[in-house]
Formats: sequence, structure tokens, C-alpha cells
Amino acid sequence: MKKLKYLLIILLLIIPTIVLAEVEHDTPVRIYDTKTECEAQLELNGANTNATNGYYLSCIEVTCVSSKVTHADFAPLNSNVTCANGNKNPYRELIDSAIATGHGLELGATCSVDDQDEDYLKTLYATRIDQFNCLLNRNGTAYTSGTVDPDEDKTKDETNPQTGINTYYLVLGSTVVLLSTGLYIINKKNLFKKI
Repeated sequence: MKKLKYLLIILLLIIPTIVLAEVEHDTPVRIYDTKTECEAQLELNGANTNATNGYYLSCIEVTCVSSKVTHADFAPLNSNVTCANGNKNPYRELIDSAIATGHGLELGATCSVDDQDEDYLKTLYATRIDQFNCLLNRNGTAYTSGTVDPDEDKTKDETNPQTGINTYYLVLGSTVVLLSTGLYIINKKNLFKKI
């Protein structure tokens, strides 16, 4: 019976590590041929509601427009991370990107939409990882509640999606209820007296 108690305690301690975001500084980045493949990687972004700091994986669409390479982030950090302290434009730093320098995919590089040209570029989708910190403004200055970051883009409409934090509390609450029920049943059958 002691083994059961130890097992329950260990499971209770492990659960918070199971439901955290899967994006870390060493999450692999790569280039995809389809938008759907890249969007599937966005699901690695876990608990980004009431965030303080962490890592965020973005998908960048790489296309050729007017003979120049352009990048479009279709799931930007500012639209998908909600800071607990109210910072709408947290500091971020690029950690890794699948768009490697010297491979012709850099922003502004020359390209062509004609598949016979040497500079031909079909639309690709690349992942990148940013580290964000809600305690700092985008420009690196300390964020204080009620201040507005001068670099903040006021024309953007920001959304507040619900993410993995709700799942965390659901799993934690369910575990507490199951554990309490199990201990109640064990106590009612007087199994603790046999230990």
C-alpha cells in the first residue's frame, strides 16, 4: 500500500510537466511545401495565455513578389501570446529559423516566379522560434503596467485565443478529484489500518 501512496504522489508531481508547451529553444525548425504542414506545427505552442516568458513557434510564408523574396507571418506572436501583466507587445528575440542565410530565402533577395529561371522560388513555409519576455517592451525597456510601448502598432487588431492553460487546470482538477475519491474509498474500507 505504501507503493500506491508513493505512486500517487509521484503522479501528482509529474502532471504539471506533462501539459506544458512543447516549444523550447531547441525545437527543430524546417521548411515545408504546404501551409497545412506548417500550421500543424503551430499546435506545439501550448500555454500562451497569462504568459510571462517562453518560446513561440511561428510559420512564415516565403514567396516571390516583384522579383523579391517576401515573408509573411500568418500566426504572429503578438496575436497569439497574452501576457499576464497586460503587455501587448512583449520583447522577443529570434532563437532559430529555417530560413538560413545564404540560401536565397532571405527577405529582399532576388527571385523569380518563372520555373525556368535560376532564381525560381515556389511558395514555401518555414518555421522559426522566438523567445518572448512579457517583463520587457519590444524595444527592451522594462514594462510597467499602464504604460504604452512606443513601438506598439496600434493599427493591429489583437485576438486573445484560449490555449493550453485551461487544459492544465482541467487535468490538474480531474487528478485531484480522482485522487481524493480513491483515498476516500481506501479509507472507507479501512485499508490504511492494514498498512
